[in-house]
Amino acid sequence: MICRIALVCWCLIIGFSANATDGYRKMTYANFLKHIAETKGDTVFLENVLFQVEEGSHAVNQGFSAVQELMRNKGTKYVPPDSVHIHKVLVLKDVKFEQDFCFYRMHFHKGVYLVNAGNSGLVYYKSVFDENVLVTSNDPDSQIRFRGCILHNNLDLNNVQMVDFFGTTFYGSNFLSGNIHHLEIKASRFELRNALKYPDRQPYNLSFRSIQPELPLMMEIFKSEFNDTRQQMGIDWFYSQFNYINIQNSRFEVPVYLYLMKSEKCIVEGCTFTKPIDFRELTIQSASTNIPFYQIAGKIGIKDTFNSTYHRDEKLYQAFTSKELSHERNFDELIAVYSKLLGVYKYRGDQKSYNACYIEMKDIVSRKARYDYQQDPSIESLFEWRLAQFLKTFCDYGTSPVKSLIFSFYVILLFAGLYFLFPSEEDNLSRKRFSRFLTRSVDYFKTDKQLKDFQTENMAGELENLAFLRQKLEEARKGTPRIVSWIGWPFYGWMSVYCSFMIWFYSRTDLVKGEWSSLGKGRQLWLGILVGFYFLLFAVSGLAVRLLNALALSLNVFVTLGYGEISASGTMRYLAVLEGLLGWFLLSIFSVSLIGQVLQ
Repeated sequence: MICRIALVCWCLIIGFSANATDGYRKMTYANFLKHIAETKGDTVFLENVLFQVEEGSHAVNQGFSAVQELMRNKGTKYVPPDSVHIHKVLVLKDVKFEQDFCFYRMHFHKGVYLVNAGNSGLVYYKSVFDENVLVTSNDPDSQIRFRGCILHNNLDLNNVQMVDFFGTTFYGSNFLSGNIHHLEIKASRFELRNALKYPDRQPYNLSFRSIQPELPLMMEIFKSEFNDTRQQMGIDWFYSQFNYINIQNSRFEVPVYLYLMKSEKCIVEGCTFTKPIDFRELTIQSASTNIPFYQIAGKIGIKDTFNSTYHRDEKLYQAFTSKELSHERNFDELIAVYSKLLGVYKYRGDQKSYNACYIEMKDIVSRKARYDYQQDPSIESLFEWRLAQFLKTFCDYGTSPVKSLIFSFYVILLFAGLYFLFPSEEDNLSRKRFSRFLTRSVDYFKTDKQLKDFQTENMAGELENLAFLRQKLEEARKGTPRIVSWIGWPFYGWMSVYCSFMIWFYSRTDLVKGEWSSLGKGRQLWLGILVGFYFLLFAVSGLAVRLLNALALSLNVFVTLGYGEISASGTMRYLAVLEGLLGWFLLSIFSVSLIGQVLQ
C-alpha cells in the first residue's frame, strides 16, 4: 500500500508542470472539508490552491495564534470539537497557505503529500497521522510546525526553510529531512518502530541532512527523547553541513551517525547517550564546540569502512574485542577521534573532560598492548602492557597526581607496619629492655631497695665519668690554658647538679619504703593501681616510640634521601630496598603528573 501511494505521488510530481500559474484558486477550511467529502475515490488531489482564513469563521481557521487564544478561553465560551477524521489520501501540489494556517485536531487515516508547497507557515496542531507524510517546498520562507501531534508512519521533509516539533510524538519507521535550514525539536519523543528492511537503502530512521554548503542546517533539540524498539536503526547526520547545533537535556537510546559531518558550532549539554556514536571524520571547530565528555563516555565509535561491508545491524567499531583490535587502520582512526576531542577540551580549558577522555583513550591503547602481547609475546610487549596497567592503577595515566600521592601514602603505611612488627631500634617493647624492666620491678618490691638506688645504678657510668672529669680538671689547674678551666668547671658543676637532682627526685618519689609484703592492705591496693598505671604508661610509650620509628624509617626509605640515623636491619633491609624502588617510581610519576596538569 505504501509503495503504491508513493508511486502515485511521484507520478503526479512528474506528470504535472512545475511552473505555477499566477492565479491560485482560493479555498477556506470549510470548503476544503467539503471538497474532501464530495471527492469520489480514496485520493483527493488539489493543485494551485491558496488556503486562506475565512473571515469570521471558526477559530480553527484563524491560524495557530487564534487556536492559542481559543484554548486560553476554553471552558467559558467554547469547548473544542473532536478530531476531524480524513479517510482519503491527500495530494496537494503547488499549494500555498496563509500565514500560520492551522490544521487543528485533524486525524489523517491515509497519507498526506504536499508537493512544491509554498507554505509560509503551515501548522499541524494536535493532529494525528496514521500513514506517510511527505512535504516538499519551493518557497524560501516556508515553515511547517507540528504542535502536539502524533505521527505513526514515515515522515519526509525536503527544502523546507524551518521545521518545528513541539510536544510531538513520532512512532514511524523513518524520518528523512533534507536541505532544511532550521530544525527545532522541543519536548518531543521519537519512538522508532516497524523498521523497514530495504537492502538497497541506508538503514537509518532519523535523517537530518543539509548537503548543500550554501544552505547549512541549524538544529536545536531540547528536552526530547529518541528510542528504537527494534534496535536496528539510528539517527543519520552523514555528510551534513551544520552551522549551529544545540542539543540540551535530551536522551538518545539510538545510535547516532556523524560520519563526515561538518559543524561550525556545536553545543551538547545535559544529554544521555546509551548507544555508540559514530565520530569518524567529524569536522568541528575547537573554539565553538562544547561537548562535556561525561555524556559520551564509553560511546565513541567509528564506522568500519576498511574491513567489512556495512549492514543494518552492524555495530560501530570501538576496539573492544580481539577481532576489532586486529584492525590496525580502524584502531588508528578511533585514536584520531579521541585526539580531536582532546584538542577541543584543551582549547576550552575543560580539564575534567580532557582527563576523562584521555583516560578512556589510554584504556583502548592498553587493550591494544595486551592484544599485541598475546599475539606476539616478548619482553618488550609485556613491559609495555604491564606499564600501562601500572600507570592506570597509580595515576590514571598521569592525569591524577593526587592518586599517586594516595598510593604513596598507602605504601609508606604498609612498610611502616612491617617495620613496626620487626623493629630495628630498641624500645620499651624490645625483649631486652622489657626483661630488664621486669627484673628491676621484682627487685624493687621484694627487697628494701629504693628508686634512688636503681637510678644510682643507671647513672653509675655517668657518675664515674663525672669523678674522672673532676680529677682531670684538678690536674689542669697548672700546665694548661685557663680557657680549659673556665669552660670545664662550669660544665662539671652543671653535670653535678643534674646528677644530684635526679637522685633527689627519685628519692622523693619513692612510694614503697621497704618490702611490699610489709605494707598494709589499703596501701597495697592504691599503690597496686598506681603501679598498674605505670606499667601501662611504659607499654604505651614503647608503642608510641616504635610507631614513630617505623614511620620515620618508612618515610626515610621511601623518599630515598637517607636522612636520619634509623636504619633497617636483618631481613628488613631487603624490604627497604623494595620500598626505595617503589618510592622512586611513584614520586617520579607524581612529579610528571603534576607538571602535566600544571602545564595544561
